Amino acid sequence: AGVSTLGTGAQTISISDMRNRLYKVMTFVPETNTKYVSITIKSGDMKEMDFVMLYDGTDMSSAKMIAQLSGTLKEKTYTASTTAGLTLAIMTSKADKSTGLSFEVKQVGASGAFTETTCAKGYARCKDNRYCVSTQLFCDGEGGECMDYSDEDTAYCEAVKKSGALQMGSYSVALISTCLVVFGALMHTS
Repeated sequence: AGVSTLGTGAQTISISDMRNRLYKVMTFVPETNTKYVSITIKSGDMKEMDFVMLYDGTDMSSAKMIAQLSGTLKEKTYTASTTAGLTLAIMTSKADKSTGLSFEVKQVGASGAFTETTCAKGYARCKDNRYCVSTQLFCDGEGGECMDYSDEDTAYCEAVKKSGALQMGSYSVALISTCLVVFGALMHTS
């Protein structure tokens, strides 16, 4: 995983013709400890089970997931809450190819404030607000998809089930996130 230190200007990055089973991690850190990183998703189209994930920090094993995006991506800005930076991870499945995405990354003078993790359709955030998990895995009797086990907290998981979120495949972003964390750890040790 490459770490990019940002200068004063904005950078626009476009990733097109994504291949199947793509895994890409990009970490952006500010030039000084008085700046914050901001990423604006400009556009994109991610097929079902393909995701763009944003983490508030540089270490995906401890950083909070602030967004898990799929489908048609609309313009939205995410700004780090600390001067540590932001990490953007792309993960695609072996099914249909996603057409790509475009985003702008820059340094800004003020931090972002997050209240809830943004999750893709068919997924819900864990109560601790750290990850998104398939709604099919809430109340399934097998805890552990959420690090705080809120996927088995009767009141919380029933609220998730009643929220009207679509039921998609039985994939868990917690599992995907675990794979990303393990892969990230391997990349940092090599």
